[in-house]
Amino acid sequence: MSETAAPNPGSPEAGPVAAPSVSEREIEVKLVGDSARMERAVQWLAENGAQLWPRATNLYSTYFDTENEALRAADMVLRVRKVRSRHLLTFKWRNPDASNPFERGEVEVRLPGPEPDISLLGEAAADRIREICGDSPLLPRFTTEIKRRVADLRAGLSTIEVAIDRGKVIAGEHQENIEEIEFELVEGELGDVLDLAVRISDACGLTLGAQTKSERGYLLASQKGPKAVRAGAMSLAEDAATEHLIGAILGDTVEQFVANWPGFLQAELPEAVHQMRVGLRRLRAAIKLFQREFPCSEFARFEQRARDIASAMGPARDMDAFIDLVETGPQAALPNDAHYAGLLEGAAKRRTEGYGHVRDILLAPATTRFVLELHALTLRRSWRGALDVAGLGKLSEPAPVFAARTLERLHKRARKRGKDLEHLTPEDRHRLRIAFKDLRYAAEFFAPLYSQKSARQFTRTLSSLQDVFGAYNDTISAHAIVAALETANGPMDRAAGLVLGWCARGAAEAETHLAESWKSFRKVEKFWE
Repeated sequence: MSETAAPNPGSPEAGPVAAPSVSEREIEVKLVGDSARMERAVQWLAENGAQLWPRATNLYSTYFDTENEALRAADMVLRVRKVRSRHLLTFKWRNPDASNPFERGEVEVRLPGPEPDISLLGEAAADRIREICGDSPLLPRFTTEIKRRVADLRAGLSTIEVAIDRGKVIAGEHQENIEEIEFELVEGELGDVLDLAVRISDACGLTLGAQTKSERGYLLASQKGPKAVRAGAMSLAEDAATEHLIGAILGDTVEQFVANWPGFLQAELPEAVHQMRVGLRRLRAAIKLFQREFPCSEFARFEQRARDIASAMGPARDMDAFIDLVETGPQAALPNDAHYAGLLEGAAKRRTEGYGHVRDILLAPATTRFVLELHALTLRRSWRGALDVAGLGKLSEPAPVFAARTLERLHKRARKRGKDLEHLTPEDRHRLRIAFKDLRYAAEFFAPLYSQKSARQFTRTLSSLQDVFGAYNDTISAHAIVAALETANGPMDRAAGLVLGWCARGAAEAETHLAESWKSFRKVEKFWE
């Protein structure tokens, strides 16, 4: 069975790695939940035609890596598993060309004993491991002890192996419990696996698993929590068709959202909240790009759902940003002033409430449904059914043609909204800020199709302009937050004045760079020409 890795766009140590030239692969979806939910899942499976083995199989696995975790950095896993008296050596890797995050390469062979012998994996796999690890020895890093019950189930036109896993991951003196259910495609279509996972998630309250057993083991061994995940550069072939862009970009954005679940659920990282919302904003921006030329009711439905989730997470992010502004701004400048305490206490209370809402959102089956159904949309290319002949023809256009047309349109829109820049009303400034944001996301989406140097210069210029408008927006947000805190907790005149004055100073300073930044934007090379 697979251990589907949590998507990790933007990981600095895990860039695209060439896959061994072997044909094996696994396609798997994982759901997690507590013991009560897992019991409901077992009952649901029995009621829907699955015949689980009456006795569980004991699986004892040891995961190997170099001391500096070279395999982990390359997004690879090497494991020796003992099943009864047999030993199995398994090598898994993330294929950068995979069309979805649920697919991994896999080679599995019998071993004569508990020590890994990579030569048995075949020449291609063994050479790739040697290339990654060099002369460093492979050492045991952590273990898992699992009791597994398995059944085959028909869903749609596919055969799916279902495994209920219960046990623990162990690293030295530390251990964590494991309660998860895995769906592996034996024969058929991944879409049927996603549909089955949605049904059982809805029925039993299970949540999409965003971490593999190996990822949990590495974190346990290091005693370091998960990190927030930023968007990274995608891999897009210049000769790809436009339709490939749709699947690749939608998949990348939703996986940035999912990749940050562990960072929040396990560590409540403020940056994880921020990056989840960034992923959702990128998703919405991408959907709007495609919806304009390929109208589809499904696009509109997912854009609205992404908007709803991001909005529900907004108060938590607003309080994080406000607290950081106060602590790194006026409080750092005037550390002996005690008037910030009431303001910060009120903001912290609201942040705690906001974090509770974020946790509820991530654990809700509706959010798992949103992610899985969006992946099913991209796999099945469901937008095709809503298009006429002309629309279907556009899907086969070379990707750079669609990208250049889209970037040119967004660039013209931003320039038009920025006319008479210094005299824009607050509403017009907001519209211009949105135009810059949409243009920047599009530039980042399509940059792999063009010169990276000119694309980076373009996005840096946009970032400078966004910083100016961001400072102005921070002032508006700070006024709203301070007013809400004073309504709930009473007047905070001195603290409020210090914070709002600090924001006003920052906005005024940013305004001094506005004309220069706008001039740079008007002159910067359009990398898509």
